[in-house]
Amino acid sequence: MPAVVPSLKLTLAALPGKDVEAVVRPFLQALLDGRHHGFDIMEATGLASGTVYPILRRLDGEGILRSRW
Repeated sequence: MPAVVPSLKLTLAALPGKDVEAVVRPFLQALLDGRHHGFDIMEATGLASGTVYPILRRLDGEGILRSRW
């Protein structure tokens, strides 16, 4: 699995009650499908903004992806 997953797991640890795989898999699939904006990822996955944006911030902070706010 890509190096992204440990970062996502650390981010999701702060989201109690979330099944990590149920969030990580659709999130990564949305990125692979070309969804590069938070709102597009939310639309494709059904994930809430409180889930998507912390993941994006974490990945940006670790240099895994680059974002503009």
